[in-house]
Amino acid sequence: MIKMRAVVVNQASTGIEVVDYEKPALVAHGQALVKVEYCGVWHTDLHVAHGDFGQVPGRILGHEGIGIVEEVGEGVKTLKKGDRVSIAWFFEGWCGYCEYCTTGRETLCRSVKKCWL
Repeated sequence: MIKMRAVVVNQASTGIEVVDYEKPALVAHGQALVKVEYCGVWHTDLHVAHGDFGQVPGRILGHEGIGIVEEVGEGVKTLKKGDRVSIAWFFEGWCGYCEYCTTGRETLCRSVKKCWL
């Protein structure tokens, strides 16, 4: 069994811890599995850990990663195994229309939780 390490919100939602997980499987059309080499755990992640977006014990934290593509799913046309990629912290999830999104403050969008569920 191949393991990965992750920083997660602890079960009491009072802080963070580093835990081992089984490597995720590529499960859906349009996905890519990336072996992350470096990833930030930033201020926004600490907001998540402290419950500012609701209690989320077990939530894996971190964003703005860099790594190597290990697998690509059906329908992926712009990546191939071995590509070096960076991972933006938001791909989808904010609404794009509210006052926050239209003024460059999409981290405050009320719809952003969809991205973290």
